Amino acid sequence: MHRLIVAAVAGAAMATLPFGAAGADVESLGSLVVSPSGGDLDTPLDLITDGECSRGTTIVVTVDGKGLSESRGNLVGATKIEGLGEPRFPGHYVVPVGVTLREYLLRSLERARLAGDYRVALVCRNTLDTEPLQEFAATIRVDEGGAYRALGDAAREVREVVGAAAYDRAEEEDRISAEAEMAETEPQPLEPVQQESASAATLSVDSPLSGWWRPVLLIVGAVLLSSVAASWLRGRRARQRTPVEAPMDSSP
Repeated sequence: MHRLIVAAVAGAAMATLPFGAAGADVESLGSLVVSPSGGDLDTPLDLITDGECSRGTTIVVTVDGKGLSESRGNLVGATKIEGLGEPRFPGHYVVPVGVTLREYLLRSLERARLAGDYRVALVCRNTLDTEPLQEFAATIRVDEGGAYRALGDAAREVREVVGAAAYDRAEEEDRISAEAEMAETEPQPLEPVQQESASAATLSVDSPLSGWWRPVLLIVGAVLLSSVAASWLRGRRARQRTPVEAPMDSSP
């Protein structure tokens, strides 16, 4: 399962469109869904498009709003479409944002007040050309308490945008992949054959009639048998060396 990973590049000197104006020649392709649709400014974000670019070779993600500096750069830097890899949801781009809204807005604002509505757009364009050709757009609202929420179509559920079948399939693939990774890291149990071998080895050591006890018993028996045979032989030789006295004649 390959997730689309696009590096976030902030601080690059690239031109962006004024807030609320897409330009006369920019074709709108639909909405840009923000996931999750609400949270604090440190929440990791994914951006999901309604479709794919039909013009241009590169995408960038821009942010526009009152108080943002002209040199703020893009929320996601220029990325070639052909380099996105296999899509998580066919027919849609899923773009993880590599910086938080807090990081981006704090270094992009010319004013101290971090609140208001901001327009986020995934722009289709040609490589080395800042002229936008097509776009998917969303609006988010940041309050003074440090929270954001997506407005309108940008707040839709991802399952609604990409379709139930594609969403459920991707979730199942993620589950299988996660289980496989967990299985690789968990210690593997001892195989039954190895357990039987270990048990047999234990029985072999504990049994007095098996293993190394057998040759020991044979040696001890041979020594005892040799000792008995030697004693018997010595006794026989001793009897042979003793003279036999003649019987006394008791006749008159």
